[in-house]
This record gives sequence, structure tokens and C-alpha cells, in this order.
Amino acid sequence: MKAVVYPNLLRKDAFSNTYIDDFISALESCGIEVENKPHKNPLIGLWNLPQESKYYFFHWVENVPDYKYGYLQALFACLYVGYLRIKKKKVIWFLHNKSTHTGYRTFVNGLLMRFMARYASIVISHSSEGLAYIETLKKGSSRKTRFLDYPSKNRLPEKVCEADAYTCDLLIWGTIAPHKRVQEFLEFHHKHQLKLKVKVIGKCIYPELQEAIIPYQNEYIDFNGTSIPFEELAKEIAGSRFVLIPYASESLLSSGTLMDSLSFGARVIGPDVGSFRDYAGSQEIEVYTFRDFTDIPDIVKRHTGTPRRITDYPGFLNRTSWPHVMKQIIEEIENS
Repeated sequence: MKAVVYPNLLRKDAFSNTYIDDFISALESCGIEVENKPHKNPLIGLWNLPQESKYYFFHWVENVPDYKYGYLQALFACLYVGYLRIKKKKVIWFLHNKSTHTGYRTFVNGLLMRFMARYASIVISHSSEGLAYIETLKKGSSRKTRFLDYPSKNRLPEKVCEADAYTCDLLIWGTIAPHKRVQEFLEFHHKHQLKLKVKVIGKCIYPELQEAIIPYQNEYIDFNGTSIPFEELAKEIAGSRFVLIPYASESLLSSGTLMDSLSFGARVIGPDVGSFRDYAGSQEIEVYTFRDFTDIPDIVKRHTGTPRRITDYPGFLNRTSWPHVMKQIIEEIENS
């Protein structure tokens, strides 16, 4: 059995998302061959495929208008998906966000999302909120939308750090972009003269963003503007009371940073939306949500100086593992 996965990029850089590589590996572990090879333009690269595949997976296709010749590529994407439906192929669209994070060409991005909501054979969301949001794109689409956990991995340390061994209260990690609101949180921290120790680790997409963050460094804020490997990240998470994910809630449904942090056994603080809200009620893991930044110091204070509550991180990570979730995805497609 064969499948096509978009986008399968040829060029990877420091800002590349590992989700697609993990997705392809999980598909192949299920005995499904990925027909399209990595390509410098993964959408145009679909043009010459023999179309022997049974499944066609589309991730972040709504971002296409933001690329070079984006309007033409968006038109091609619509024609291609329409052709696949005529040929009775299974088109699976993954609804990762409520909108693009960039904010560019939002009208065309929205049109493409509504097109996919209408013509996809099945829609997968990694947040229960996606079931309601898909209705705003195309009424009745929730009937073909499924909520499945964002896949993760088990990177748990052998032992949990002792409370008095923490080196910081809040760790913010990952590529730093405007929608992640790192600068805004540091501004809030400075304005309210918080006594929370914050460590920020991540490469900025835009140099001007890094220049705006640097002045906030002081005895409570440590900024490392580089990307670090997971081996080093594991140590940083182990030495932090919480991982803070201060993202903007307007576009957010699910988060790879959330799942990667949980894979290390982190206690996570994030916005009260999407998968953060889904997992805030879980007894297996520790996820706490804020409605605005003023909630964050209270969350830290409430859970500092007390033993971590009994959880089941191994059980959660096994249930949300890539092999397990991929089997669920295939089952949902076959039954749709």
C-alpha cells in the first residue's frame, strides 16, 4: 500500500518541524510506502507522481499562499485535491491550527482552509476544539472530523529532579517567533518586577526579535539565542520547575512543543485553548493553563514547595506514541 505525504521537504534547517519525518516513519512502520520523495517544492513535486497511492495526507496546506508564487500554488493545491476526489482517492487533511501563525494573506489562507474542510475525505485534529472550529469553516464538516492525540515519544528521565535542585522557575524553549509571545511575556515580567527565574532557549526567526529580547536580560532572565539538541534540552527541563509556552491563543489548536515537553516529564503551563485545555484535566500528566499572563505567577506559587502530584507520564506517552496514534489514524480512515 502506498501513500503521499505533504509537505515532504528536501531541505531541512534549524527551524524545520520534525513532525513530518516522524509521521512518515510511523506510516512506514505500518507497512505503508510513501510514494513522494523529499522535494525542494513539495507541492509541485506531486505533479509527476503516478498516483498509485491510496491515501493522500495534507499538513499545513493552508500555509501555501505564504510561499513564493503562493497564489498560483494555492490554485494548484485546490485543483490537485479536486482531481484526487474525482479519482476517488482518500484525502486526509490535518487541522493543526485555527489559522496561519504568520498573519499574511489571511483571506486566501482562510479560503484554502474552507476548501479543505469541504473536500477532504476526513479531517484529523489533535485537539477536541478542532471539532467545533471545523464547523466555522464548513457547516457539517464535524461529521468527518476526528480528534486524535498529537503523537509523542517517551524521553522520560530515570529520576525526577529534587525540588531544591531546580535552577529556574520557568523554561521557555524552541524556535522563537512573533506568535509565541516570548517578548510579550518578558515585557510583562519586567513591568511587574516578578521574582521568577526565567530561562529562554531558542533561535529567533527574525534578528530584530532577538534584539528586542536581549535588553530584558537581568538576574532573573537568562536568554540563550541558540537551538540545542534534545540531549541538552532534557537537562534543562529536568532543572526547571515548569516549561512555559506563552503562545498566542488566536491561531492555536495543538502544539508540538507541548508534547515534546511532556515527553521529558515536564510540568507545563500554556494558554487555555486547544490541546492545553484538553490535557489540563488529565490525571496522568501535569498541564496548567492561563487565560492571561497574570495567572502564571499564581500557578507557579501554588505548585512550588509541594511534592509533585502522583501522575502516570509513562502511560500517557505510551497511549500517545507515534505507532499507537498512527494505527488509530489508519483505522479512522478505513472506517470513514
